[in-house]
Amino acid sequence: MMSKCKSCGACCKVLHPIDLIDAEDIERFGKETLDYVDGACEFLVDNKCSIHDTKPKICKEWYCVDHPIKIERYLRERDDWNKYN
Repeated sequence: MMSKCKSCGACCKVLHPIDLIDAEDIERFGKETLDYVDGACEFLVDNKCSIHDTKPKICKEWYCVDHPIKIERYLRERDDWNKYN
């Protein structure tokens, strides 16, 4: 079960780089990776997605890690995985 969005912006801060995995998204945005500005997705405005209705597939599939401990664990695991891959 997905948790209700609390507008914390975690999804737009920890999922980076945001590599567009869907051909339609790549065509629509004209690039394969979304830009990061000040540590967050370029479309994050006031901790909300400014393109929510048309956000990329990878963002739609993101499972919310809205709790600080979950976010820290995710970042640790991602960094560990990146070290060896």
